Amino acid sequence: MPYVISRYDVGPKFAARAIAHFKETGEPLMEYQRKRYKIVLGIESSFTSCGYALTDPTVEAEPSLTWRELAERAGCDVEDYAAEFNLEDDELDDVIPGEYFQERNMGIPVDGRAVAFDVVNGRIPGSWQYETPTDEEAPLGYVEVFNGPMVGSDYTAIEVSSEIALACLQRYLDREKAGIKIEP
Repeated sequence: MPYVISRYDVGPKFAARAIAHFKETGEPLMEYQRKRYKIVLGIESSFTSCGYALTDPTVEAEPSLTWRELAERAGCDVEDYAAEFNLEDDELDDVIPGEYFQERNMGIPVDGRAVAFDVVNGRIPGSWQYETPTDEEAPLGYVEVFNGPMVGSDYTAIEVSSEIALACLQRYLDREKAGIKIEP
């Protein structure tokens, strides 16, 4: 579901500067408006037709928790936890396979895109459009939200169409005082 970014979402002067800067340098115009940010996100290549996906670079592809750590995090008695999952004492310090978290939807992010989705979703600027817009319809680009886009898919991500859209999203997040910094 794409959200078309308009110059009114980021200010007409910024929109003009962002376009001019990109044409001149080929880079997004990242004018950070805040001194401190609570959350720093990166970008990576998109799996879809969009240009980039936001990601949390500190999250590993698979969690590296052991059964013991998971029990402690959940506030459970480790021995009771081992009995519930039929674990031997020597298995408690084994790393839990990533599939375990995905199958049980444990609320523990399995990738950086999911973290970025949780942080940015609900703060997306622009007007919703059913179809992917053309360059003429969205000269500043668009932001697309993926939340299990098809049956059987657990793909969650916030993707942006271009470097200009990336700069506009950062500008919008700063204007909304979201405390989120995107570093290309």
